Amino acid sequence: MIQVSVCMISYNHESFIRDAIEGVLMQKTNFCFELVIGEDCSIDNTRKICESYQIRYPDIIKLLPSDNNLGVMPNFIRTLYACKGEFIAFCEGDDYWTDPYKLQKQVDVLQNNINYSICFHNTEERVVGDSFEPSFLYNSSAQKEISTIYDLAYRNFIPTCSVVYRNNLFDKFPEWFTKISIGDWPLHIMNAQFGKIYYIPHIMGVHRIHSGGVWSSQVQSKSISLIIDVYDKLINWTNDKLLIYHLEIGRANLKKQLLTQTTKEQNNNYRIKNLLDIKKIAHLFCPPIIYKLIKK
Repeated sequence: MIQVSVCMISYNHESFIRDAIEGVLMQKTNFCFELVIGEDCSIDNTRKICESYQIRYPDIIKLLPSDNNLGVMPNFIRTLYACKGEFIAFCEGDDYWTDPYKLQKQVDVLQNNINYSICFHNTEERVVGDSFEPSFLYNSSAQKEISTIYDLAYRNFIPTCSVVYRNNLFDKFPEWFTKISIGDWPLHIMNAQFGKIYYIPHIMGVHRIHSGGVWSSQVQSKSISLIIDVYDKLINWTNDKLLIYHLEIGRANLKKQLLTQTTKEQNNNYRIKNLLDIKKIAHLFCPPIIYKLIKK
C-alpha cells in the first residue's frame, strides 16, 4: 500500500530534474512511497531523463507525459489526481530534498497527531545563474511551531517543496482553482480547514530561484496582482466569517504593497527611458570619449 505520493511537476528542467528525482529516491522510510511526475511536454531533455529513471525504478516512479503543453495548473491538477497515497508531498522539478529522513519525520508527525493536517519544514532559497546573491532561508526563527488556517490567510509561509499533507480531505477542487496562477497556497488553505499546521525548523530541501521559474520570471507587481486575485477567489469561496476577516486584512496589506511596487517600477521605467533618450542624443553634445562612456 502506498503511504506517500510525491507530486512532482516539471517543464524544461533538464538542468535540475535529476537532483529532484534523486532527492526522492534517497528517502529512507518504513513505508512505501511513489513518485508521480507530471512532465508537461518539455522542449529540452527533461522527458528523456524522466523516462530513463522510470525504466530503472518502475515500482516507484509513475510518469505522466503530455503530448501538448498543458500549462502549470492543468498539469498540477492532473498530477495531483494521479497521487493515491494517504499523504501527499510536493517537490517541483527544479527543487530537491536534502534530508534522507524527511518523509519519515513528517509522516511520523502526522500519524502521531490526528489534529494536524499539514506538516512542513524550512528550506534554503538558492539563487542560481549569473547572480552572486547569497542563499537565504524561507522561514525566519520567528516562525511558529503550530499554526492555523487563520495564520495562513496573511501569507504563504509553507515552502512548496517542504509540505506533506493528508490526502482526500475534501472531495474536489472549486471551479476557480483551475483558472488561477498559484496552486500551492490556496490548496494549503483548503487542507488547513481540517487541522492544524506543524512546522519542523530543520532545513530539509532547496528551492531554486532561476530565470526559468514561473514566479522568478515575473515582474513583481504582476505577481502581487495574481496573489490578490487568489485572495478574491478565497474570500468568495469560504463561509468561515473569521477566515474572511483575516483574508480581507491580508488582501488589504497586499494592495498597499502593490501600490508601492507599481510606483517603484514606474519610476524605474522612467529612469531607464530617460537614460535611453540621453544615449540617443549624447553624440550631438558630448566629446567622443564621454559619448563612448555613456554608450556603455
